[in-house]
Amino acid sequence: MTQQFIVTDMGGWKRGKGVVWLLDAAFKPAKLTALISDLKLPHGLEIGPDGLFYIGETDRIFRFRLRDNKAVEVETIIRDLPDFPAHNHPLTHFIFDHQNNLIVNIGAPSDQCEDDKLAVMCSAVNSSLKSHAAVRRYAYNQLLKNWSLNYEVISTGLRNSMALASHPSGTLLQAENSIDLEELGEPFEEINRIDTGGFFGWPYCYDNNKINRLWSTRGSQVCSDTRQHRQPWIVMPAHAAPLDMRYYRGAMFPSLDGKLLVSWHGYRRTGHRLVSYAVDEKGLPLRSNTATYNIDPEGFSTSFEQHAFPNMRNTAQAEEIISKMNEVSGIRPLGRPTGMTVAEDGSIWLLDDINKSLLRLAKGAAYDESSDVTRISKNITVKDAQVSGVFLNRCQRCHTLSVESGDMVIPAGWLEKEAGMSLLEQRVFDSPLRPMPPDSPLTVEEHRILRQWLSTM
Repeated sequence: MTQQFIVTDMGGWKRGKGVVWLLDAAFKPAKLTALISDLKLPHGLEIGPDGLFYIGETDRIFRFRLRDNKAVEVETIIRDLPDFPAHNHPLTHFIFDHQNNLIVNIGAPSDQCEDDKLAVMCSAVNSSLKSHAAVRRYAYNQLLKNWSLNYEVISTGLRNSMALASHPSGTLLQAENSIDLEELGEPFEEINRIDTGGFFGWPYCYDNNKINRLWSTRGSQVCSDTRQHRQPWIVMPAHAAPLDMRYYRGAMFPSLDGKLLVSWHGYRRTGHRLVSYAVDEKGLPLRSNTATYNIDPEGFSTSFEQHAFPNMRNTAQAEEIISKMNEVSGIRPLGRPTGMTVAEDGSIWLLDDINKSLLRLAKGAAYDESSDVTRISKNITVKDAQVSGVFLNRCQRCHTLSVESGDMVIPAGWLEKEAGMSLLEQRVFDSPLRPMPPDSPLTVEEHRILRQWLSTM
């Protein structure tokens, strides 16, 4: 089984800094080799019907073959995608549908079409081939093994289609990153069933039929009219920011078989999760009369809050595959999942861009309850004065450790062991991601004191 992966790296938001990497997980640590450099915000990445790798830049889609760990036969197959410096949503996301047609996101140039707010309609959304906030279809020519440049705009009114999925039945889904409002609870993100000719509301409408305050006149004309405005198939929590979506087809996790996976990238309390939805035979998420979602705790609370969606016909219950990616000082950083893929063995590989990390979700000894995981149920009293002094000097500022009867007390979780190493050992001695303490490394003497103490625990 191959352990090689192709990874796109935008290199920041300045065009010309992007790289396509070859990651070889057979090496420890994994080995990265630059295949193609100086790209314009490379984002979309798929394997085509010909087995070649396809990459989306801001103005084109190109393909290449991997030979001897090098990118060869690099060829542009879609060109002249709309790109300009002031484009707020320039990333080219795309997929191949069940007939190998290319389905391509054309993001809205702004958040809410603010520059046109005094006009009757938003100029970026129209019925022509020049429409932004749209999804295009480039038809596949089976005989020539290429795609027609005479594309079709199949849907409009979609602010930014950074997650697309095609089901073998022919169903095409789009996950919408909605407009930016300050409120935590609105507007809902969406999963839309894409049908040719559909208008999905941007910038006039959000949720089912709410009217954007910038577009009250046009919104009052179209938002409640289901003939003009296609409402979401289901809604998702506000600010979840879906950035990838695919049906799981792998042997490793039978409970996920056929389900729709969605990565939520959002930085606010509703985001940063990997979730799944049960679907019907057409690949449509199963709607529910009642559904809930979790949001992160505020402040120092550790309790996640469960919120119920309002009484709507188009809600669905998501199952959190990865939750608790919120930041906890001294324990874990904020995680923000973006792109994902399912490997040959059924494991799920997930990019976390804020931590520049690639995560692998798999079954194994480290994740089994019967593995070497020691659970400690109560806090730990530290009676060694030297050790207490280290914790007091180096940890107290962030963790507010308590003192009982003159002895330092630390959280039990610090000494829980997984795969033979406690969390404290990982963070203080072994973590390249977020070493502790964050201000400066331990001195040689502090290192010795903690090492000796831990060896007795």
